[in-house]
Amino acid sequence: MITDREASEIPIPDPIIEPDFEVFENAEEKLYRLWKTRGGDVAFALVELLRHGLRQEISISTIATTALYRRSNPAERYSLLYVCSESADVPLSEDDDAKLRLNDQMLMDLVDGKLLGHRDFQNRVRSISVRLAEKSQFDARIFPFAEKYESPKLFGWIFGEPAQ
Repeated sequence: MITDREASEIPIPDPIIEPDFEVFENAEEKLYRLWKTRGGDVAFALVELLRHGLRQEISISTIATTALYRRSNPAERYSLLYVCSESADVPLSEDDDAKLRLNDQMLMDLVDGKLLGHRDFQNRVRSISVRLAEKSQFDARIFPFAEKYESPKLFGWIFGEPAQ
């Protein structure tokens, strides 16, 4: 039998330290992980909503001028920038800029409860959460690793979800 004194002299092993990097991750899984954990799905849907009717893509410098970006928290801003990071930083034409401002203002008016009419725009916003749920189901069938990564809950203030 071991005495208390002998037990106190037994060295306690150091805890196992997990590496800060993935041991093995193929390119497809890495891309999916980055997209999912940075909130790419919902940010992409909102950028596409703003881009509706525009000929050009929305770049980082352009998204940073929107009311959507200004009202977003840091995590939401990061996801918007992440989604727009692949777009060329080309200034929008006057027509595209006017359409972007209109779409951005209609989204803010909808969030504030001021948007009257524009039923098609309201339906496009409401359909985002349905499309995201369908995409999650599709991802679970296609990607075997999809359930390992969860998307952060972002932009709840747009979809009428309570603040967390």
